[in-house]
Amino acid sequence: LIYYVLVKSFGMDVVVVVLRVLVGVITIFTLYLTTNLLTKNTLLGLNLVLVVSYILSFRLYDRPEIFSFLFISVINYLGCYFYSKGKVHILSVLLPLIFLAWPNIHGFAIVGIGMLMFYCVIFLVKADFKPSRQLYILFAVSALLSVLQLPKFFYFVWHITTPPPVGEFLTIPARLFSSKGIDFLNQISWHIYLYFFFLLTSIAVFVGLVRNIKRTRVEILVSLFVIVLLLSQLKLSRLIGPIILITSPLIILLLEKSLASSKLIKINIITYCTFMVILIWSIFSGHIVGSRENIQVYKNSTQGYKVVNNFWYPNFPQKAPKIVNTYLSSRHLFTSVYWSNYFLWYSPQVKVFSDILWDYRTKQDLEDLDNLKKGKGDWQELLDEYNIDTVINTHPNDFHFTSTPVYRLKNWQLVYIDDSAVIYAREDVIKSVPVELSAINPNSPLQLKIKPLLEKKGVQELNELLRFDTMNGFAREQLIIYYMSNDINKAIQLAEESNALLPKNPMFSAYLSVILASQGKCTLAFKYMREAELRSYNHPVVTSILEPVIKRCSGKRGL
Repeated sequence: LIYYVLVKSFGMDVVVVVLRVLVGVITIFTLYLTTNLLTKNTLLGLNLVLVVSYILSFRLYDRPEIFSFLFISVINYLGCYFYSKGKVHILSVLLPLIFLAWPNIHGFAIVGIGMLMFYCVIFLVKADFKPSRQLYILFAVSALLSVLQLPKFFYFVWHITTPPPVGEFLTIPARLFSSKGIDFLNQISWHIYLYFFFLLTSIAVFVGLVRNIKRTRVEILVSLFVIVLLLSQLKLSRLIGPIILITSPLIILLLEKSLASSKLIKINIITYCTFMVILIWSIFSGHIVGSRENIQVYKNSTQGYKVVNNFWYPNFPQKAPKIVNTYLSSRHLFTSVYWSNYFLWYSPQVKVFSDILWDYRTKQDLEDLDNLKKGKGDWQELLDEYNIDTVINTHPNDFHFTSTPVYRLKNWQLVYIDDSAVIYAREDVIKSVPVELSAINPNSPLQLKIKPLLEKKGVQELNELLRFDTMNGFAREQLIIYYMSNDINKAIQLAEESNALLPKNPMFSAYLSVILASQGKCTLAFKYMREAELRSYNHPVVTSILEPVIKRCSGKRGL
C-alpha cells in the first residue's frame, strides 16, 4: 500500500529510488547513533557503519524488506540506549506502532520480537539497571500487539521450512557451492566473506571474555547471543543483512570490554585497510551491489548440468504487457510468480494465477503452480481447470525458470518473443499478432531456434521481429548466429550494431570475438573476449561460447 500510493502519486522512477535511499540512509544513520552509544572510539564505529552499509547494499531493493532494516535499527538503538543510559528514550513510544505495522509490511517481524526478548533478558540480568514503569508498559503493549497478530509472525517460519529453490533461501554452504564449482571464487559475493569475518570475530571475542576474569554475566550472555545469531545464518543466508545489523553494535561493545586499547587500535587499522581494499576492488570490478550472485547450476534430465541466471537480460518482461493489452483478449494469465505482480500493475484487466505474496498460499496451490510451470503431472488438466488462455514463459536460462509446454498443444500459438519473455496464447484470445513466428521454436536445444527446413522463412520472421522491436536481443542474437554460417559480413555488422545498442549484454562481444578469431584477427578477438568476460563476470554460458577463441588464437595475443 505504501508503494502503491506513492507510485500512483509521484511516479515509479522517482519514488522507488527516493524511498530506497531515504530508508537506507535513516537505517545507516541510526546504526551510527547506536555505535556512538557503545564506544568512544569514533573511527571504530565509522568502520563498522561502512562495513554494515556495504553488506546491506546487497538487499536494499525496492521492496518492503527495507522497512524491516529500518525497524531493526530503531529497536537496536532503543535497546542499546536503555542498556547504556539506564533510562527510556522518548522515541520508545514508536515501539507499539512498529509492532502494529511490521507484521503487515514484511515477514521479518519475528526477528523484532526476538530482539525485544533479548533486551528484556539483558535488563533483568544487569544488576545496576532498573527499568521504569514506562518501559514495562511499552514492552507489554508491543508484545500484546504481536500476540494479536500471531499467525502473521509464522508466515516467514512456514515459508523457510518449504523454501522455493532460489539463492536467497539457501543455506550458506549450499549457496557457496550452487555453481557446482564453476568459476567458484568469482561467484561468491563479498558480503559472504564479510559474514565469516563477523562470525570469527565474535568467536574470538567470546574466547577473550572467558579468559578475562573481570567479565560479567551480561557480557558472556551478549557474546553467546551474538554467536548463536551469526551461526543461524549458516542455515538461512537470507538473514545475513538483518543479523549483521543487529549484532555489529554488540560486537563493538564486547570488543571494548575484552581488548586493551592498543589491540583495538590495531583492529581498527586492519578493518579499515581491509574494507578499503574490498570497496576499491568492488568499484573497479563492478561487484559493488552483488552482480555476481546467484549463478546456479542444476541437473537437467535431458541436458545434463544447466547454468541459470543470465542476469544481463531484463528482470521484467517490459514489452509483454503491451503485447497482451494490444493483441490479445486475455482473461487468465500464467507466468513466473515473480512476474505476476508486474502484470497486475500493467495489465490489470487480466487475472494472474498467483502473486508474490506468500501469506495465503496453500500446499495444493503451490503444487499446481509447480506442475504448470514445469509441465509436470496433470498440467494440461490444470490449464483447463483454471481456464488459462495466455502463458508467458521465461527463457531456459532465466533464474525464475518457467516453461509451461503449451507449444505442444494444437490450439496454442507463439505470439511474441524477446530476450526476457516468450508469449503463447490460446487461439480464441488472439486478436492479431505483431509478427508471424510460425518458423521459430524457442524450445529447441540448438543455438539456432529456427525449425528444420524453414531457415529462409525463419530468417524473414526474425528480421520482421527486429523491425517491430529494434532493441529485441533475441532476434539480434538469432540473426547473428545464422549469419555467422551464411554471411560473415552481415554477422559482423549486426554484432557491432547490437554491441553498441545493448552494451550490458555480453553475448554480442562474445560473438564478435568468435567471428574475428575465425578470421585470424586475434588481437581484436581477445579485446572483445575480455569485454565479454568483464560484462558477464565470467559467466559460464559466455565463457563456453568463447572457447573457440582460445583454441584458434592461443599464443597469438600480439597478432
